[in-house]
Amino acid sequence: MSSVFISYVREDERIVRFLANLLELNGVSVWLDKDKLVPGQRWQAGIETAIRNGTFFLSVYSKSREARDRSYANEEAVVAIEEIRRRPISKPFYIPIRLDDCEIEPRSIGGGETILDLQICDLRNWTDGLVSLFKALGIENPVTDLGVPLTDGIPSFVKIQSGHVTYDHIDTMPTHLQGMRFSVDTGWCQRNNEGVIIAYLELVAPFAQMQNFNRTLGLSGMHAICTDEKISQDSTRPSIFSFRRQITLPRGARTIDFASGQEIVLSIPVVLDSDFEALGVIDGFQFSGEFSAYLQPQFSERINMRGRFEITFEPDLKARHREHFE
Repeated sequence: MSSVFISYVREDERIVRFLANLLELNGVSVWLDKDKLVPGQRWQAGIETAIRNGTFFLSVYSKSREARDRSYANEEAVVAIEEIRRRPISKPFYIPIRLDDCEIEPRSIGGGETILDLQICDLRNWTDGLVSLFKALGIENPVTDLGVPLTDGIPSFVKIQSGHVTYDHIDTMPTHLQGMRFSVDTGWCQRNNEGVIIAYLELVAPFAQMQNFNRTLGLSGMHAICTDEKISQDSTRPSIFSFRRQITLPRGARTIDFASGQEIVLSIPVVLDSDFEALGVIDGFQFSGEFSAYLQPQFSERINMRGRFEITFEPDLKARHREHFE
């Protein structure tokens, strides 16, 4: 049986546990620090031993990790890179996993190569990303579909085709910037084996400054969570998908002054909490409804937002039928 060590930051724990559940469903032994470390254990030694004894090291990259000034995931990467040098070059060990549109640091792995010279598993395209990951782990005919419908008449995995998110109101934003419409570029929605429904969306802003701002905040790609037994088809009882993130904008980061709508450069680091909550229902292969959101900068007033969304999706046949996997 293959064993994997998953290195991640705590902000990504929900999606990492989702991935870990699927790996274990396919017979892979998964090492996660919160599950494997016991009280009183020397945790640094325990982590190092687990990395060195593992068959594979999965390093999860995201906007949350990118935003951190410090993270123990970087220490774990150092140990894993030492292992790369000790192992045969023909056998993969260190597998970078991209969750969203983050940048992956080109950390040296020796021999003039960096992590970017390793094939990256891109989970923004969930099904294809999982198939490539399972192939690297030596799993034939992997199971990625858990078979429990998202709701009546909708399979347990769907690909997002298109859609839009319209911000009808943003506190303090100039009138000419109210009503901004973001297009939904790509995404997916799936249930994990704990019954939690997870959706991933990539949003494209109507102009470059806002897109850069959203990307800086880690809001251009988001993993939203729904704990309902099934997604509602009843307009009087909509389902709730929520997304929350805390991020530190470093000194020198480019952001937007909401009062003027102009881009500014931060003179000091700023910590922000972000919250997005969408209430919607499914009608056919369309999920639509309303949302509310806010940004809470440290030492500043909260910025409230609200609007509407409409998302169209389709079943992903490769996820539903294992014989279609390549």
